[in-house]
Amino acid sequence: MSRPSTPVSLGIEVCFAIPTSPDQIERTVLELQAEVSELNVESVAVASAEHVRPGGKGDGLTLAGLAIAVVPELIGEVLKLLFDWVERDPTRTIKIKEKASGPEYEITGRWTAEQLAGVMKVLSKRDVK
Repeated sequence: MSRPSTPVSLGIEVCFAIPTSPDQIERTVLELQAEVSELNVESVAVASAEHVRPGGKGDGLTLAGLAIAVVPELIGEVLKLLFDWVERDPTRTIKIKEKASGPEYEITGRWTAEQLAGVMKVLSKRDVK
């Protein structure tokens, strides 16, 4: 009998390249939260303000975030959803970071299959065999 996989905690920063109203920011993040929730992740919540760093020079405007806990087996589905979500509006990007200590990845458009496989490998490294 295999042991259940330990969920990976991901921090998601939503960045907008153009000024965006607070109402639009809230609607956008809540829509993304609802889409992620449909994947049956362990949890997804809007991140509190102290967990979202302000945008830096050339960094766009980081205005909102999500905290997602997902088992390694579903990371591919979550990443695909995030990629598709970014492609629907070229004015936004997403930064993904494993909360424990992992590297940070920025989604700005379609990645190659090799890039996606590399991110999935790093983020799912906690998978119990």
